[in-house]
Amino acid sequence: MATTTPIATGTASVVPSYKRGPAEWVAALDGWKNKAEEAVPMGHRTKGGVGGELGKYLRTVKHGYMSDQKDEYRKQQKEEQKRMKLEKRERIDKEEEERERKRKAEAVSQGREAEKIDFWSEPTFTKEDNPHGLLEETSFAVMFPKYRDTYLQEHWKFISDTFHQYHLGCVLDLVEGVMMVKTTPTTFDPFIIIKGRDCLRLLSRSVPAEQAVKVLQDNVFGDIIKIGNHVQGDLFRKRRQRLVGPNGATLRAIEILTGCYILVQGKTVAAMGPLHGLKTVRKIAEECMRNIHPVFNIKTLMIKRELAKIPSLAHESWDKYLPKFTKNVSIAKKLKDKKLKKRAKKARRDQHDRKKNKPLFAPPPTPRKEDLMMESGEYFLSKEERQRRAEQRRRKEEMSAEERVLKKNERIFSVPEPKDANLNGAAPTKAPPTKGNSIKDLAQRIVQVEREMKRNSAPPLAAENFVVSAPKRSRVDTKVPVKPHPVPPTTTPSKPTTPNKP
Repeated sequence: MATTTPIATGTASVVPSYKRGPAEWVAALDGWKNKAEEAVPMGHRTKGGVGGELGKYLRTVKHGYMSDQKDEYRKQQKEEQKRMKLEKRERIDKEEEERERKRKAEAVSQGREAEKIDFWSEPTFTKEDNPHGLLEETSFAVMFPKYRDTYLQEHWKFISDTFHQYHLGCVLDLVEGVMMVKTTPTTFDPFIIIKGRDCLRLLSRSVPAEQAVKVLQDNVFGDIIKIGNHVQGDLFRKRRQRLVGPNGATLRAIEILTGCYILVQGKTVAAMGPLHGLKTVRKIAEECMRNIHPVFNIKTLMIKRELAKIPSLAHESWDKYLPKFTKNVSIAKKLKDKKLKKRAKKARRDQHDRKKNKPLFAPPPTPRKEDLMMESGEYFLSKEERQRRAEQRRRKEEMSAEERVLKKNERIFSVPEPKDANLNGAAPTKAPPTKGNSIKDLAQRIVQVEREMKRNSAPPLAAENFVVSAPKRSRVDTKVPVKPHPVPPTTTPSKPTTPNKP
């Protein structure tokens, strides 16, 4: 920025450039012009006015004046903006203080202290909130496995009484294997039917009735986590046992840290508790099935619980205090590379075998749908006849499917026949064991029989009596003479004998 040096004319005082008025500027410029004409030689003057050093000087003075004016204007604008921001902030603070004062005054007027009020807690839904009840009946049906029949039948009175306290109705159908919950004319809470449905789901997953009915409370929720779709077989059983831990220690630690009730049953994990705890339980269960040990999550939860006890860390990030676990992929990568090499080697070998055993002629083309219809004769039928035959085939398949279902149901409800009882009700007779006809078996039988005969003082037996063999035939076929059967004499009626004539 160009700076100017104030020049005094006569007895004028020294005034900064940005504080001069029009009259002061005229007087200053006249003084500068007279002084410049005396100092500048005549040859440097131009026709249009002063030039040379005087022109430079005057232009410098003018530019400096304009620059000073611009800087002063910008400075004033910034100060004005700061002042307006401060005024706005003070106004907002005053309004906030006024609202807080009114709120405290209202709380005190109602006979309660504002510091003890929890504005985040949800108020209990009472009948005064919905005095007219619900317009329509809502119901949910939940199926349960057959092995839960006896338990549910024994505890159904307790379950129905608990549901009645929350103005709900329930039905147990042991034939169909279904539990149903429905609203009643006295039901006023529209969300309680969802709670009842969750309770029946937990009951069907082997949760005890005394524990399952707690989900009807306002601050308790239920969740069923499926863990059977991640891995299968022995690997699934090992990882499920890893979630339970030795003697249930891991599961108990998760319950204490999350404040939830957890039950591992089959391919599901049933959990009950607050929403934050249920999210943590779902995360731990799914990560355990993805081969992440629960002990890492347990360690993180323990550190978080200790950090929550420090009030100074309530508004800070806890990332720097939490452990960071990394998965060692070096061994897994080596195994993967080894498997890939083995797979590539097998693929090359299979390709070589295919080239070696490649047939001389190409395989016959796949017959079209029209070709198959021509072979069966269906191609030459009318459209109605084809539809009729297709409908017959479909009905036949449906009948066969229905027969299979009926047979399966009959097999379930049919009384099995006793395997170890005779028709007369007598004790079953044990069949003698069948033995082979080898030489070793025959020798053992002979020794056993000889021992029994010695005990009974019987004469010794010969081994030939126990060997059954066909009669030997000679190489020369000899004809055995066959004796003719005696023919009985034929009896004829006797004629009367006449004496001989002489």
